[in-house]
Amino acid sequence: MRYMNELLRRLLMLVAFGFLLFASSAAEAQTTSFTYQGRLTDGGAPANNNYDLQFTLWNAAVGGTQQPQPAPATLTKTNVAVTGGVFSVSLDFGVNAFPGADRFLEVGVRPGGSGGAFTILAPRQQISSTPYALRTLNATAADSLSNACVGCVRDAQISSVAASKLTGTIPPSSLPAGGSFIQNTTALQANANFNISGNGIVGGNVGIGTQSPDHRLEVQTPLGSFGFVHSTPRNILLGVRSIKVGSFAGTDSSGAVGGWLGTLSNDPLHFFVNGGRPSMTINTDGHVGIGTTSTPSTLTVNGGNRGAVYAQSQDSTAMLAESRTGAALWGISFSSIGVNGQSNSYIAVSGVSQSSTGVYGASGSGFAMYADGNAGQRIDKGGWVKAMAFVRPNNTGAPTIVRCYNGTTGQSSNGCGFLAIGDFKSPRITIDFGFLVNDRFVTMTPVREGFPPIQTLISFIDNIVGSQVSVVNFRTCGSNCGEGQMAFIIVVY
Repeated sequence: MRYMNELLRRLLMLVAFGFLLFASSAAEAQTTSFTYQGRLTDGGAPANNNYDLQFTLWNAAVGGTQQPQPAPATLTKTNVAVTGGVFSVSLDFGVNAFPGADRFLEVGVRPGGSGGAFTILAPRQQISSTPYALRTLNATAADSLSNACVGCVRDAQISSVAASKLTGTIPPSSLPAGGSFIQNTTALQANANFNISGNGIVGGNVGIGTQSPDHRLEVQTPLGSFGFVHSTPRNILLGVRSIKVGSFAGTDSSGAVGGWLGTLSNDPLHFFVNGGRPSMTINTDGHVGIGTTSTPSTLTVNGGNRGAVYAQSQDSTAMLAESRTGAALWGISFSSIGVNGQSNSYIAVSGVSQSSTGVYGASGSGFAMYADGNAGQRIDKGGWVKAMAFVRPNNTGAPTIVRCYNGTTGQSSNGCGFLAIGDFKSPRITIDFGFLVNDRFVTMTPVREGFPPIQTLISFIDNIVGSQVSVVNFRTCGSNCGEGQMAFIIVVY
């Protein structure tokens, strides 16, 4: 230990000097290592022994920051032979250790293999220009020039640049005028086309025919022209024609104005949901099918096992059908109601035909037509009952209308707007219906109402004038009941 302390004391007096040699040759690739040769003296005489040497790099002769940053390197060389005071070692601090600023080498020494602390030799050695040849390794960074490179590469020095090396934004002022390429500008760019095979993503609105689209995709065309058209390939040799679907805005040849969507080819137009079968079809003859693609009529609805058509209205006609030559409304059901209409305050089902059936009902086993409520008909039309009344004579006054129905107004109580005229002394009773009945059919049926067997009954329609029908309905039954008027039912068709 005494010898070790004495040796360290003597080494503190050593003067280290050296020079650097850049390690390279014509036959080998350039590296970041260099050779450092130094000289150690011991008490004024050249040292001869093995020593451990430690090397660090600094940015100042005294103090400063160890280099390179941000990861300083400390190089240790063990058992370095020193002969005649001379030693030589190879050092490598990496390419980033020499950016061009001053660098100083600090050397520490201890006896070889002693494991003790290093004695730092002073002063630090400034790195000469030779190791700065390592700076040329940074020339590979020119492949992606930094922002500090302004004007360091001239146009004449560039023959071509791979597009994959380009990043960032090219200012419009740097683009050649009149170039046939797509530019990042809102101004109209003439004679510019594009053709891509990959995918494209647009974050904003796209306009075709307009420079200021208001929607994600807006196609603007002159009036009376098609916008977008979706078509399938065609092959003339194989006889495969193109199917085309397109949009149209404006006025067609018939003068109709508006927006249009349909087929440009002679093909039906189908509407569907959830990628399924057609829910609605417009065939080439203009017929529409709902739930079916077969359209024998202008509108054909196939509800499957559910109601085909359901119409509901709160205060107007729920369904109105009109035809000039055929059936305006046709309902067929194999197990339920063909046509069902319901309204709270107005007409549920209305059928109008100029020369055929307005509403037609057919049933194999149920009702061809069923009304859950009063059924009415215009007074000038035939087929349904216009009026019904059950009239009972009164032995003390005018006859009484017991039950009634007015087919023109729907009334079924309070006399239904009818008036019974007569008294018990006369065999004649007149009913005034309030509307013309002299062009109608009228029937009258007497009602016995519990009388004993009648010997003689005189019952007939005496006269029909205007809105009135006069009826004679007289009986005789001898001493059992005397004679007098009988109740009757009168019906106007």
